[in-house]
Amino acid sequence: MRSATVADQEHGAGQLSYLWQCYLHHADYEHPEPTQTTPTGSLTTSALGCGAETYYYRVVLTVTDAAGLATT
Repeated sequence: MRSATVADQEHGAGQLSYLWQCYLHHADYEHPEPTQTTPTGSLTTSALGCGAETYYYRVVLTVTDAAGLATT
């Protein structure tokens, strides 16, 4: 489950857009997962299966207001 609590002093919640990006990292590689654009929901990731390699996921949320200002 993913969710974010975001506040903007000039724009209401309905005027904010969300971009969730998830990346699978292993060895020297980064594999992007499908993006999502809702404030809450589930995140489905790719299956793992390359032996004893170290894996991790990096999740990035970028929120943009109606004026085009964004933060990550």
